[in-house]
Amino acid sequence: MSAAHHEGSARPAPLQQGLFFHTAYDPEGQAVYTTQLTLDFEGLLRPDTLRAACRILLDRHDSLRSGFRTDAAGAPVRFLVPDVALEWREMDVRTSDPAARDAETVRAVEEERARPFDLARPPLVRFLLVRADEGRWRFALTNHHIILDGWSTSVLLDELFDLYAQLREGHEPELFPAPAYGTYLDWLEDTGTDAARAAWADALEGIQGPTLVAPHAVGTVMPERILCTLPTGLGAALRERARECGVTLNTVVQVAWGLVLHHVTGGDDVLFGMTVSGRTADVEDIDTMVGLLINTLPARVRLAPGDTVAEVLQRTQDAQLDLFDHHHLGLTEIQRDAGFGALFDTTTAFENYPVSGGAPALGDAVLVGTGGFDATHYPLSLICTPGEELGVRLDYRPDLFERAEAARIRDWFVRVLETIADDPRRTVASVSVLTPEERRRILLEWNDTARPVSPTTLPALIEARAARHPDSPAVAHAGRELTYGELNRRANRFARLLLAHGAGPETLVALALPRTPDMVVAVLAALKAGAAYVPVDVRYPAGRIAQMLGGARPLVVVVDSGTGTGTGTDTRSRTGIVPPDGATLVVMDAEPVVRHTAAQPSGDVTDAERPRPLLPRHPAYVIHTSGSTGTPKGVVIEHANAVQLVATVEDQFGRAGMARVLASTSLSFDVSILEIITTLATGGSIELVDDLFALLERDSWQGSMLSGVPSAVASVLAGGDTRLAAREVVLGGEPIPRGLLREIRERVPGSTVTNIYGPTEATTYATTWRDGGEPADTEPPIGRPVPNCQAYVLDPWLQPVPVGLPGELYLAGAGVARGYLDRPALTAERFVACPFGAPGRRMYRTGDQVRLRPDGQLDFLGRLDGQVKINGFRVEPGEVESALLRHEWIAQAVVVARGERADDRRLVAYVVAAPPGTALDVAELRRFVGDRLPRHMVPSTVVQLPRFPLMPNGKLDRAALPAPSYARSTTRAPADDRERTLCALFAEVLGADRVGPDDGFFDLGGHSLLATRLVSRVRAVLGAEISVRTLYEAPTPAALAGRIDATAPATGLDVLLPLRLAGGGPPLFCVHAASGLAWPYARLLPHLPADLPVYGLQSPAVEAPGTGPLTPESMARDYAARIRAVQPHGPYHLIGWSVGGNIAYAVAAELTAAGQQVAFLGLLDSYPPDPGLLPDRDTMVRAILDGIGFAADGTPPEQLAALGERTVAGVRATARGALDVLRAAPPLAPGLDITHFRATADGPGPEPKSWQAFTGGRLTTYDIGCGHHRMLDPAPLTEICAVLTDSWKGRASS
Repeated sequence: MSAAHHEGSARPAPLQQGLFFHTAYDPEGQAVYTTQLTLDFEGLLRPDTLRAACRILLDRHDSLRSGFRTDAAGAPVRFLVPDVALEWREMDVRTSDPAARDAETVRAVEEERARPFDLARPPLVRFLLVRADEGRWRFALTNHHIILDGWSTSVLLDELFDLYAQLREGHEPELFPAPAYGTYLDWLEDTGTDAARAAWADALEGIQGPTLVAPHAVGTVMPERILCTLPTGLGAALRERARECGVTLNTVVQVAWGLVLHHVTGGDDVLFGMTVSGRTADVEDIDTMVGLLINTLPARVRLAPGDTVAEVLQRTQDAQLDLFDHHHLGLTEIQRDAGFGALFDTTTAFENYPVSGGAPALGDAVLVGTGGFDATHYPLSLICTPGEELGVRLDYRPDLFERAEAARIRDWFVRVLETIADDPRRTVASVSVLTPEERRRILLEWNDTARPVSPTTLPALIEARAARHPDSPAVAHAGRELTYGELNRRANRFARLLLAHGAGPETLVALALPRTPDMVVAVLAALKAGAAYVPVDVRYPAGRIAQMLGGARPLVVVVDSGTGTGTGTDTRSRTGIVPPDGATLVVMDAEPVVRHTAAQPSGDVTDAERPRPLLPRHPAYVIHTSGSTGTPKGVVIEHANAVQLVATVEDQFGRAGMARVLASTSLSFDVSILEIITTLATGGSIELVDDLFALLERDSWQGSMLSGVPSAVASVLAGGDTRLAAREVVLGGEPIPRGLLREIRERVPGSTVTNIYGPTEATTYATTWRDGGEPADTEPPIGRPVPNCQAYVLDPWLQPVPVGLPGELYLAGAGVARGYLDRPALTAERFVACPFGAPGRRMYRTGDQVRLRPDGQLDFLGRLDGQVKINGFRVEPGEVESALLRHEWIAQAVVVARGERADDRRLVAYVVAAPPGTALDVAELRRFVGDRLPRHMVPSTVVQLPRFPLMPNGKLDRAALPAPSYARSTTRAPADDRERTLCALFAEVLGADRVGPDDGFFDLGGHSLLATRLVSRVRAVLGAEISVRTLYEAPTPAALAGRIDATAPATGLDVLLPLRLAGGGPPLFCVHAASGLAWPYARLLPHLPADLPVYGLQSPAVEAPGTGPLTPESMARDYAARIRAVQPHGPYHLIGWSVGGNIAYAVAAELTAAGQQVAFLGLLDSYPPDPGLLPDRDTMVRAILDGIGFAADGTPPEQLAALGERTVAGVRATARGALDVLRAAPPLAPGLDITHFRATADGPGPEPKSWQAFTGGRLTTYDIGCGHHRMLDPAPLTEICAVLTDSWKGRASS
C-alpha cells in the first residue's frame, strides 16, 4: 500500500518553483497560497478513526511528506521525510454558549488557515476536527498549495472516505498502490524542454505585448471573491453550442474571458493564464497521483472584428491542442523566451475533477456541506465549475478593484456567455458587454445636446454687433483702441482690396502679421471677402513657412513692413516669405496699399461684390497642425463650424464672460478663435498681447476672461506677483493639475475655472467642464460634450465602451471640420462615417484615450499614438523625425517626449549616424531642425546611439532608450560667486548635471515655462528683480549676472535667506536639510499665497566652512535669534524637510521656552532618532552625503561642485553637523503642536507618533504618496502647501 521509495531530493515542478519563490520572497504570498477544504458532517463520527485514516494518507503519499529548501546555488529543491508527525487537532465547542458555537467553529477554522507553513519543515498539511454540537462536525484539511492541486484533493477525499469505512468495520485497509509524485518529477527531468520551448515560441509569435488589467499592481494582497451560478438552461445551451462548434466547454469559457479582456483592455490579441491539469498519459497511474501537477500557462485568444464567435472558438481550441504535449514547460521559461516579462495578470481555471459515485459519508456521518479557500496572487482569477448548473467564481484583489467593479466584470462575462449561447455565428465585433439600457444612456442620453443655431456666417455676426454698438471698444493694444465701428470700416475697405486680388469663397488668404490691431483687421477683412484666412506665425523658420504656403497655395499673402520689402504687392519679404506661384504679396502698411485701401468704400461687403455668395458651408479659416509624415496638415473649418462655436461660447460664458478678453494666443492655434473671433461675435472687447507671459511685466490685469494652457498659466502665477482679476479662467490643451485649480481659486478670487477640450478638427473645443467649487483632490475631467456635439468612447471595432473603461474618443456633430486641405486620404482616415446617427454623418477620430465617469463626464487619459503636447503645442514626433532624417549623416531617428509634468515636457531625439561611428554635433543638429520647424518642435537635446534597442517582436523598445543628459561641456569656470550661483540655478531648473557660465538657457532645452521657473528661483535666492524678458535678452549665467543689480546679494548663501519679502503676515521659516542650503524651498513659492513672506534658514558653515558645524543646542539658539531679528514675536510658522525637520523642531522648542507661540510646525518626513537602530557615525555620514548626491569616493554632485570648493567644504561640514542632530535626543517641548507629512512610497518606516514622547501637543499626520527625496517635488508640495496655507490663513491675523 505504500508508495515507491523516492526519499531523495529533486528539482520541483515548474509551478512549485514559482510558488516557492513567491512564498519565500513575498510575506503575503504564504497566506494566499495556504489552501483549505472544510467538510460539514451530521451524525455519529469517530474522531480516532478519522485520525487514523489521515495518518495512513500521510504515510501513503510522498507529496504530503515533502518539504522545500534551496541548494548551495540558491535553487529550490524538493526533499522527502520518511516519517513525519501527523498535524492533527481536535476541538470541542459544545461547552460554549449555544449561540456562539457556530462563530467559534468559524474562528477556529480561520485561525488554522492563518497559521503559516514553514516550507522546510514538512508536513505541509494539517487536519482539524471541530465538534460544533451534538451530531455536528466540521473537518478542515489545510495545506500549502505547493504540495496539492484540486484534482489531488479530490483523490485524497475519495481515499479518506474509503479508509474510514474500512477502519470503522475493523478491516485492515486495502487500497491500490499509490503512484509516487517523484515519478512525475523524474518524467519532467527526462522529458527536456527544447521541443516545448519551440512550440510555445511558435504559439506566441507576433504578440504585441502583455495583456494586463492592473499594470501597476505590486505585492500580494489576499483576494476577495464573487460567486454566482448560471441558470440550468444557460449551461445546457452552452454545452450544446460547444458540441455544435466541435469544442469543449472549457474553450467556450476561455474565449468568453478573452472577449471580456478585449473590452477591458481594448486589445484584439489577448493573453491570460489558463490552468492545465498536467496529467500526461506518459506517466503511469497519473490520474490517481497526489501532488501539484497543474500548471499555469498562457492562453491566447486572437480576435478580428469580422470573425464569428464559432471561428474564434475553433481557432483557439486548435491552437491549444497543438500545445497539449507541451503543458509541462514552466511559465517562467515561456515568458523569458517571449521577452516581455509577465504576459498576463488574469487567470482562468475549469475545475473538472473526478467525482466518485455514491453519497459521501464518514460512516453514519453524512456530508451536508463544503467550503474552503484557495486563491492566486493575480489581480483577477476566473474559476468555473461544470455541472447541471455552471458555477462561476471571480477572485479579485480589493486593493485594485472595488467590489462593484469586480461584479461588473463578472456580469460582462455572463453576458458574453449568454451571447454565445444565443448565436455563435455572430461576429465578435457584435458581442457587447453593455445592457440595452447602458448602451442607450452612453450613446443617446449623454449625447442629447441638440440646440438651435441660426445658419449664418462670422462676418454677419460681427457686422451685427458693429451696427448695434459702433462706439463700443473692440480691440485694445499697447494703449491704442479700435471701436467696433472703426474696426468694421477698416476691415470693409481692406476686404475690397483682397477681393480685387481674387479673394472670395473657397479661396485662401494667408496672414503673416505681428500681433497688432492690423492683424485683427486683416482677419476680419479676409472673412468679409468670403475667403478663409490661413495664419502664418512670422516667428516660424522660413522653411516651415514656405512648406505651409506651398501646401495651402493661397491667392494672397498679407504681411506688413516688418516682414515685407515691397511697396505694396511685391513677391518677396525680409523673413523669406515667398508666395507660391500665382499668389500676390500684400504689404498691409506700405504706403500704396494704405492709400488704395483708404479709397475703398467703408460699408459692409455684400454678396454682390463677392465672386459667389458666402454660405455657412464655405471655409472660414485653415489652421495647420503638426503632421506625422513630416508635412503640416491644414484643418479646414467652415463658417457653420465657427458659428456653432460662437453659440456655444455665448451660451456658456454669456456677454459678461466675454466683455473683456485677453487675447494672448497665436493665430496659428485655435484658442485664438475663442479669444478673438467669438469675443467680437458676442460684442466683447479684446486686449492683444504677445503672449500670456506679458502679464509678468505688469502689476495687475483685470478683465472678464483669461485663457491659456495650464502649464503656461501655472508659470505666470509662479513667475511673479501680478494681481489678476477675471470672471472666467479658461484652460485647455493639457490636463489640469489639481494644485493649479486650488491656486487659481486663491490667486484669481471670484473666478470660475473652465476646462475646455477639443482638437482643431472639432473647432477649438468639443467638451467642457466648469468648476463648481468641488474639492480639488483629483484632476478635473474634460467634461461633457458642448451643444450640438456628440462624444463617443469606442473600442477599436467602433463599439461603445462601458463606463470606467478606456477607449478612443470620437467626436461628431456641428463642430466637426470639413477635413484636411487637399489631403483626401488623410481626411478619409481621420474623419470616418458615424454609425450612431443619420446616414452621411461623420465623426472625427481624435487618437485620445478617455473614459466615461458614472455621471457621463469624460476623463482624459493620454494619447493612443505618438502625438505629444509640448507647452500646450500639439506635436507629431514623426514630423520632427522626418526633419532629422533629411540630414545627410542621420540614418535613423526617433523622437520622444520626456518629463513627468506638463511644464517640464521636452522633446528628446535619439539618432543613429550614417555611416556608423560618425560623431554628430548636437548643437548643429538642433540648428538644422530649427531651420525647418518651429521652436517648440526643436528637440531639447539629441542622443546618439550605435543602434536602437528593440523588443522581441522587432519593434522599438522605447522604455530602453537611455535618459538624456542636458549637460554642456564648459570652456571656463564661473568668474565669481554670483555666476556660480546662477550656474547652479540654471542646472537645477533644466535638470542638467552642470551648466557653464556661457551656456544658453534655451540652447539647453529651456522654454518659456521653464523660464518663469528660473526667474522665480533667481528672485528667491539672489533677491534680484528680473523678468522673463530679461532672461530672453541675457540667456546665459554670465550675461544674466551682468544684468543683476550690483546691490543684490552676491551668492544666496546668507544664513537668513529671503525667498519672498512681499506680504504683511507672519513669515514662513524653512529650515535647511543636510546640505545646509535652503534654495530647494523656493519651490514652495508657486504653491503658497502671494502675500506670505518666506525665509530660508541656511547653515553658517556653507559660506564659512572654517567655523565648523554648530552643536544642535547652539544651532537652535542661533536660528531662533535670527528668526526673532526678523519677527520679534509670534505666532511663528516653521517647516523643515528630513533633518531640517529635526532642526525646526529644536528651534520651535527654543522659541516656546522663551514664551513665544509657535502656530505651525511642519515636519516633512522627519523623525526623532531611535537609539537602538542608530548605525555607527561613519555609516551615517556616508548615508547623509549619499542623500545629498556625493559619490562613494567623495566626489560632490555637479550642481554643488559648480558653487566652488569652499561651498562644497561647507556642505560637508554641515552634513557632519546634521549627524549630531540625528543622533541627539530632541529637547522636550510640552504643548507644542506638530503637523507631520509622511512619505509613504518608500514602504514602512518610522512612525510620526514617535514625536509624542517629546511633546504633549496635538500631532496631525498627512500621508503623502511620494518617496522621502521627492517631498519637495511639485505634486507633493501641492498637498503640503494646501495644509500650510490653511493654517497660515487661520492664524496669521491672530
